[in-house]
Amino acid sequence: MSVHYLAALALQTLVPFASSAEASSAVKVSYSDVANEYASLKYSNGYLRFWDDVHGRVDLRTTKVHEIYSDSKSSKFFKKVKGEDGDTWKGLVLFCKKMRDKIENGKDLTNRQLKLIGWCDKGDSIPRSKEMNSRSYWVDQLARTKYKAEDFGFWDKLSERIDERTHKLYDLRQQGYTGTLEEVLGRAKSECQVVRDKFEGKSKDRLTEEDLNVTIPRCISSLRTR
Repeated sequence: MSVHYLAALALQTLVPFASSAEASSAVKVSYSDVANEYASLKYSNGYLRFWDDVHGRVDLRTTKVHEIYSDSKSSKFFKKVKGEDGDTWKGLVLFCKKMRDKIENGKDLTNRQLKLIGWCDKGDSIPRSKEMNSRSYWVDQLARTKYKAEDFGFWDKLSERIDERTHKLYDLRQQGYTGTLEEVLGRAKSECQVVRDKFEGKSKDRLTEEDLNVTIPRCISSLRTR
């Protein structure tokens, strides 16, 4: 067996491995843009300012600390927040105030902060999870923050709303839809129902980037976008 053959064989083995490693590395860092857009949208407008006045909120403290203790990594993080010396609650309060300042000043959060800010929610916390390592998770969260199921309700009464129907037909034809009014609106309504099912929990599929950037804008009220 020649030296050249062995070298070629070794190269064939290394190339797929390198490609796989590059792809894996890309996946790990590919969600921060959409995750930060989600955080900026959800936690803007003073959302986190209630953390300025939580002194004496025993109910909130009990609930949050109990939830955090269910996740060992989160619990360890909040116990070690600088200056709080093992006090999970104080660590959480300090962290949430810092996140508020970063968001209100237009600064991006780190990947770790993005995974932990869900503990700062007013209602039920959003625990850190492995799903947060994927871009698809954050795209889905961004879409659900930017839009709501009721944004598609106008389709159910489109036959009664001449102005809405006229504008929607015009917009769809501008986007390449052809046919009669009934054909165009019928096709669009069927396509939009797929997205509605995701919002309403009738489908287990996540909302995709195509949904976020193309389908949803096409499926919401034309009067809303004017």
